Amino acid sequence: MIGGHRGGARAILRGGLAAPTTGTVGGTDKGKSARQVELGDRIRRHRERLRLSQEALAHEASINRTYIASLEAGQRNPSLDRLARLATGLGIDLGVLVKGLQAKKGRL
Repeated sequence: MIGGHRGGARAILRGGLAAPTTGTVGGTDKGKSARQVELGDRIRRHRERLRLSQEALAHEASINRTYIASLEAGQRNPSLDRLARLATGLGIDLGVLVKGLQAKKGRL
């Protein structure tokens, strides 16, 4: 482990230079799951219904805008805390975002 980082999004090369790793999504090499894509679609639909930009939602939820973008693209598997902050930022119950997601299976 170099500098407190195990290599996830970037691999450290000799000389201290970092190079992006390939084939990873959200810190895994498994790709997008149907759940991640559906969750991202739900977040986007609620955000657009409220006519919020990604930046405005990021501000409301105290989450980085680029993280919101990657969530909406189905590239992240957010923590419960982040999901709760997103739901609060969207003015909805957390259950609305996750209802039925356990039935979604498989990788895309």
